[in-house]
Parts: sequence; structure tokens; C-alpha cells
Amino acid sequence: MPKFVYEAGLELKGALTELGMEAAFQPMKADFSGIDGTRDLYLDEVFHKAFIAVDEVGTEAAAATAAVIGTKTSPVHEPCLEVKVDRPFFLLIRDVRTEVILFMGRVLDPK
Repeated sequence: MPKFVYEAGLELKGALTELGMEAAFQPMKADFSGIDGTRDLYLDEVFHKAFIAVDEVGTEAAAATAAVIGTKTSPVHEPCLEVKVDRPFFLLIRDVRTEVILFMGRVLDPK
């Protein structure tokens, strides 16, 4: 079998709107109050990306979907903490409510 790498990305706003999700993309109609308790959120964009690589060692595949959330009101900006990462590190994304680790990884060369 020949080696190959395939990547594909899609912008999904148009397709989701055509499938009946118009209100989710409209700031005055969207209701994501189940996420933060207010009706200030709406979907701005939704993207999907997939990746597959096949070689003599095996197959690697991944897919991800991301949504860009907009707000109807300007958020209050708090002072930022600046962190300089100039050496290898581990990272994780954890759901603070359930404490479940959703994603874990390591960066060996943060340049």
C-alpha cells in the first residue's frame, strides 16, 4: 500500500444553517443559556478538520470540530497573567464541573 497523508477542512456554518440551525447563528435569536446562564452567546463559525496518515508502520487518524462563539455584550476584561513557556511541558484540558480530562498532550519543542 502506498504511503499517503490526507487532510480536509470544512466550514460548516452554511450547511448547519441549511439544516435548520439558523437561530443559533443569529445574535438576537440564539439561546445558549444552558451553557452560561444568559442568552448572550451565539455561534459565529463552526469548522471541522480531519487528518489521516498511512505508512509502512501503521495508520494515524484524527478529527476535530470547533465552534467560534460570539457574545452580544462585551466581556469584562480582567488583568492577564503572562506565562513564558520556553521548555518542554505537559498540558491537559479538564472539565471543571466533572473533573474529567478531555485532552492531554505534551510539547517537546515549544519554539
